[in-house]
Amino acid sequence: MRLPPLSAMRALEAIRISGSVTGAAKYLNLSHSAVSHQVAALEAWSPVPLFIRKGRRTELTEAGQSLAETTQQAFDSIRHEVDRLPIRGREVVSIGAIPMVAQLWLPDVLPDLAKDLPQLSLHLGFALFDRPARLPPNLLISFAHRSRIKRSDRLLFSGRAAPVCAPDLLRSFNGDKARIMREARKIHDEDSRLWRTWHEVTSTATEEGATPLRVSIEDSSLIRAAAISGAGVALCRLQFVRRDLEAQRLVQLSDAAVDLDYFYYLRRAPKLRGHPDVERVAEWLIRRARLDRAAT
Repeated sequence: MRLPPLSAMRALEAIRISGSVTGAAKYLNLSHSAVSHQVAALEAWSPVPLFIRKGRRTELTEAGQSLAETTQQAFDSIRHEVDRLPIRGREVVSIGAIPMVAQLWLPDVLPDLAKDLPQLSLHLGFALFDRPARLPPNLLISFAHRSRIKRSDRLLFSGRAAPVCAPDLLRSFNGDKARIMREARKIHDEDSRLWRTWHEVTSTATEEGATPLRVSIEDSSLIRAAAISGAGVALCRLQFVRRDLEAQRLVQLSDAAVDLDYFYYLRRAPKLRGHPDVERVAEWLIRRARLDRAAT
C-alpha cells in the first residue's frame, strides 16, 4: 500500500499530541481548514476509519491512535538523527559498550580519557544486540566466551562472577553465609544461566521439594543495584563490584567463582582498524583496563 502524504502524517501526529484539529492547527502554525484538508486526505487513503466525529470535535479511533503513535515514533527518530548530523560531520571516535561496561566502567574512566586525549572528540553509546546503534561504534566493548573472541580482539577484564549481597541482608541471616546461600532470594537476569552454572561448579543444589524465591531482572547491568538494595543474593562480575566490596556496600559470600572462561573484550571496527585516532583511544582503554585489573 502506498504511504499517505507526509503533510497528512504530520497532521495526524499533531492531532495526537494536541488532542484536536484546532490544537493541531496551532501546533503546526496552520489554519484549521488546512489541517481539516489533511484529515480528509487520510480518510480517503485509509481502508479503515482513523477519525470519529463527536459534534464539532474530531477524535482518533483505535486504528488512528495506533497509526499516530507509530508516526510520532518515526518522526522522533528522524528528529533525533537530524540532531546528530553535526556529530557525524566531525571526526569523532565512537565507543559502543554493553550496558554493564557503559554504566559501571566507562563513566569512571571518561574524565581521564578526555584529559589524556584532549584533541579527540568522543561519543559513548550502548551496544545492544536487539537494535542497531545510531552511530556505529569504531570501538566495541562486549562480552563472550573465550572461544567466540577473535584473535584481533583485546581482552579487557575477566568475567568471573561470585555471590554477593548487602551487609544488612547478611546480618538478617545472623551472618550465616551458608544459610543465606540456601534460603535468600536469588537475583538473576532473564536466563538464570549463572545460577545453574554456580550450582554445577560448587556441587550445591536447592533442597529437595523447595521452590527458591527469585528476583528476575531484564538488564544484567541492574543486578548490582538490586543486590546493593538488599533484594537478594546476586552473582556479580567481580571486576564491576570491586569498589562496592571495598566500601562494604556489598559482601562476597564465597571465594568460589564461575564464568572463568568469559571475558570483556575490545573490538575495533574492521574498516577503521589502524586509524590513528581510533588506535589512540583503543590503546588508552587497554592500558586503563590493565591498571584496573591490577587493582582488583
